[in-house]
Amino acid sequence: MLMISERSRAKTLVVAAAFLVSFTSLELVALIPGYLEFFRGGPELWWWIENAVRPLVPVVGGLLLLHGARPRRWGAALGMDRPFLPALALATALCAPALFFPVALGVSPNLATGFADQLFGAGIWPLAEEINFRGFAFGQIYSYSGLGFWPAALLTSALFGIGHMTNAAAAGLDLGGQLANAGIVGASALGLAWIYFRWGRNLWLVFFLHALGNFAGSLYMSGEVAVGDRRFLTLLAVTLILALGLTVLRDRFRWSKWVWERVAGEQEGAIDA
Repeated sequence: MLMISERSRAKTLVVAAAFLVSFTSLELVALIPGYLEFFRGGPELWWWIENAVRPLVPVVGGLLLLHGARPRRWGAALGMDRPFLPALALATALCAPALFFPVALGVSPNLATGFADQLFGAGIWPLAEEINFRGFAFGQIYSYSGLGFWPAALLTSALFGIGHMTNAAAAGLDLGGQLANAGIVGASALGLAWIYFRWGRNLWLVFFLHALGNFAGSLYMSGEVAVGDRRFLTLLAVTLILALGLTVLRDRFRWSKWVWERVAGEQEGAIDA
C-alpha cells in the first residue's frame, strides 16, 4: 500500500480547497451584493475578462501556499516551463483534420467571428481552463494525493464536463442535451489529462490542442456547444484519437523528447501512478 506523508496530505487539502472554491466561484460571487450586476451590466468585455480571471484567483492562492511567492516554481508545477514551440507544432499537426478537412469536404468556414471572440474563445479561456483543470487540479492532486492517475483524472474531467452544462443550458438544450454535452466535454478532458500526463506535463501541448479545437469549432460547428454538429464532432474525435495514438507511440520517436522532456525535471513531490 502506498504511504502518503502528512505533508502530502496537507498539500492535497490545499489543492482540493482551492479547486473547490474555483469550481464554485460563480455561485460564491453571486452572493456578493451587486457583483454580477456590475460586470454583466457593463461592456461585454468586462464580463469575459471576469470569467477568465475569477476561477484563477483561488488557484493563485493555492500555488502561493504550496510553493511560496515564487512564480517560476508555479510555472514548473503547472507545466508551463515545458517547450512551447514544439508543442504548438505538434498540436497544429494533430488538429489538421478539424481545421482543414471541412474545407476539403466543401464546408464554408464562418469568418464573421470577431477578433475579440476568437481571442477569448480560442485563447484566453482555454488557457485559463488548462491552468485550472489540468495543471492545477489534476496535476497537483495526482502529485500529492497518491490516488494515481485514473482517480485524479476521472474526478477533474468529470467536473470539467459538469461545469460545461451551463453552456448547454444557455444554448437552450434540455437536461438530456446538457448531460450529453457534459459527457462529450468530460471525455475530451480525460483524453487531455492523459496526454498532459504522458508528455511530461507539458501544459502548452494540451492548451494548443484545446485552443485549436475551439478555433475549429468557431469556424465550422453549426451549434454553440459540443452536441451541435455531429459531422464536426467526428473530426474532433479523429483529432483526439490521433493525439492519443501518437502519445502511445511517442517513446519510439526521438523528436518526442522536445515536448516530453525538460532540463528542469518533474515537479517536486511527484508520485508515480
